[in-house]
Amino acid sequence: MVAFKTKCLCIWVQSVKDTYIPNDKIEASIVKKFPIDIKNKDVFIGIDLASKNDLCGITFHIPFKREIDDKICICSFSYAFVPNMDSIQWHIKNDKMPFDLWLQKGWIKTTESIIVNQDKVIDFCYEVIEKYGFKNVKWCLDPSGASAVETRLIEDNQEVFEIWNSKKHISEATKMLRDNTVEGNVYYLENDC
Repeated sequence: MVAFKTKCLCIWVQSVKDTYIPNDKIEASIVKKFPIDIKNKDVFIGIDLASKNDLCGITFHIPFKREIDDKICICSFSYAFVPNMDSIQWHIKNDKMPFDLWLQKGWIKTTESIIVNQDKVIDFCYEVIEKYGFKNVKWCLDPSGASAVETRLIEDNQEVFEIWNSKKHISEATKMLRDNTVEGNVYYLENDC
């Protein structure tokens, strides 16, 4: 379950016994359908790029005001990318998780390349943006190793925010995500694509 949360839902946990976000709170937040129609909404896209064979993760966060209590909530869905089927087999063997099943379900995608093809990842994001008609798209990424992606997005007139992958920069955001998940203000879409 920990590997699924970190690799498919982009939810960070500290350890199996002492999870950063309690399992029951995460389970309660996973939905088959969002409580709102996400079409034509604002979106934040978080990207964790892969260096080579590692997983590349993208998450779409759609903020909205919940009508019953006027709280700001988030609808969230994610995908992971690996280079190819050899990577899937490597992860099955080394992580001891059903990456082949996740691939079949669409939770993980391959870029059919030797290393993760970042252009294909961004192209996929653009397809999702078009599919849902997202507005006010804001891209958030760790600039370390992401100069080509950041350059492409800027050339495409996209709004890009650099968020360094360090305690100084992500600690507060991680705590806010944890607190909002615990409070029931985040809806994670089960990745059944």
